[in-house]
Amino acid sequence: MPHYIFPSIFSLPTFKWGPYKNTAHAVAELIDNSADAHAEEISVAIFVEGESTLPVMVAALDSGVGMNEERLGICLQYGFGEKPANPPEGKRRQSRSRKRLGRFGVGLLSASFSQCTDVQVMSWQKGETGNSNGIPFVRLSSNENDKNVQKNQIPDVAHEPLPEWATRAFVGMSKPITEMKTGTLVIWRDLSPSWARAKTLQNNLLDLCGRIHREFVRLGLMAINVSIYNLQTNECQNSKLARPIDPTFLNNWNAEELKNYGFVSDKTVFRPHTGHKGDSGRNADGEYVGERVGIQDINQNLLGDYVLKASYRSDDVLANEKLKGQYNDPGQSPIGKLAKKLEGISILRADREITLDDGWLRLSKTVDRWVSVSINFDPGLDHVFGISNDKQQVRGLSELAPKPIQDIKDEIKRVKEQQSPDEWEYLARLQVAHHIKERLQEMQRIVERQRTGARKKKSGAEDKWDPTVAPTPELRKDGDRISEGERDLPLDSREPSSDPDGTRDVYGDSMSGSRPAKEVRPAEVMKYDLKMDYARDPYGQPSKMFRQSLGTGHMVVHFHAKHPLSDVLAKLLVEEDPEDEDSAPEPTMQDALRVIRGLIASFARVQAEAETYDSAEAANLERALLSWSEKAAHVFRDQGD
Repeated sequence: MPHYIFPSIFSLPTFKWGPYKNTAHAVAELIDNSADAHAEEISVAIFVEGESTLPVMVAALDSGVGMNEERLGICLQYGFGEKPANPPEGKRRQSRSRKRLGRFGVGLLSASFSQCTDVQVMSWQKGETGNSNGIPFVRLSSNENDKNVQKNQIPDVAHEPLPEWATRAFVGMSKPITEMKTGTLVIWRDLSPSWARAKTLQNNLLDLCGRIHREFVRLGLMAINVSIYNLQTNECQNSKLARPIDPTFLNNWNAEELKNYGFVSDKTVFRPHTGHKGDSGRNADGEYVGERVGIQDINQNLLGDYVLKASYRSDDVLANEKLKGQYNDPGQSPIGKLAKKLEGISILRADREITLDDGWLRLSKTVDRWVSVSINFDPGLDHVFGISNDKQQVRGLSELAPKPIQDIKDEIKRVKEQQSPDEWEYLARLQVAHHIKERLQEMQRIVERQRTGARKKKSGAEDKWDPTVAPTPELRKDGDRISEGERDLPLDSREPSSDPDGTRDVYGDSMSGSRPAKEVRPAEVMKYDLKMDYARDPYGQPSKMFRQSLGTGHMVVHFHAKHPLSDVLAKLLVEEDPEDEDSAPEPTMQDALRVIRGLIASFARVQAEAETYDSAEAANLERALLSWSEKAAHVFRDQGD
């Protein structure tokens, strides 16, 4: 007598207690299968009966390539899998990698029986939906009295017409189901839903699919419609289209229909954290691309890569949410509540989100709702990251989330020194974890400074908390000092007030306190015709301490916020209110800071002269500045952390 590893009479009912978090996550598995079948249109119907709001059935229809009868006959087999189907002629694919979302071939079976006791799959490739003879299907029940369960075998493919409701229940498809040449319909009967109301299931499914399939929806590769259908009245009561929801808030911020999802007018809720080596910046469409990092195996062969995107709260959020005093606490605003809801590190596999993992964040800190990181990795890295077969966890990487960054650094050092071939995958995960932690830490500091500036700023006052901005008398002295250069510069003979637009433009994207410097500093510069000013550049090269730019009649030194010395200076001045004499820093510290600013101003003047008159000398000075910055970074990094 043969023995089966998975006797169906016992194994099928156990799927009910499977890994899927809820009905929405299980339905998302069906949508993954539709994506692998190159479906551009997917319609999910949630069924109720009469006055009841309880979901009794779910059906998902897609416009994919369908399955022939041979493949249909084994699609409910545990471990069923196949290579990605070829897209129909004329159908375009634009995702960054056309990688299969499925992994082990267990999703259809496990997702279905985690939610229902009766699953039917109908699929066609030759327009059989309009055929009176019926279309191919397989149907399986987990009931122990089912003859197929007792025999531990998949039922044979049979044929029957479409259910009567199928011609009316699916909204959002470009063609009626009877005119679809190819497609697949999955029906879950005898449903055990996670929510007692169909509308709640609908909203959760829309939000989940809008987030985890956001790249497909955003690029127009896939449209997902979810409706509620009443079996008694034969009417579709409600229909909604899934919208892309991006936890990094970096894409589609100006789409009118996305305002309800936390996007404000034509400005980003979060702004990209850029300026790192390898940062790809923005593409031709103005969208932030992120930093791509390759991962190699022990023999230095490329296994795949991942793309990291990082973003933090834009200053426009503070301005918009405090408008008219409606929200004194941005966290209580609609955007603040949404940021809390989307709190976590978004980990994607082949453009499909696996999890929104909040284990990386300090959930007790409100700052952390305003920072975001996403990792998008290739399927070739599945075994490195430790992805689960239900595509809901990345266990290997997530296990490192609670570790402090210094512990991760120490562990990286240990593994490298031991050079154990058994730990190269662990080393790869450690390096990715350090990448995530490093970006989070940098952005947490920026948001802390935003909050500090907002808290200490008085009505009509300047952003005096920013250590890079000296008081007006010091700016005058520094300006006089740099004007005594060896060679004339454009700033020597003109005044900032003669060209307001040029004076504002020279600040670029730099900041003064928590606001754009071009909105804050030009007024004072033009009022006193200052020759010198300072600002903080959040996007500057991390290995370089500062840069200079020449405006109309004045020079601006931009301190790079990502350089460790910048944070040291911030700690020296931000923590105490300069206007409070009792808590002011010691005079010797103030003198030291003036000396640092003066030295940097002098160097910036010399570099500006060289760039204007002598390219060879300018190159030497650039190398000197990089060397100086790197040494300063090394000295101050421990304090910066």
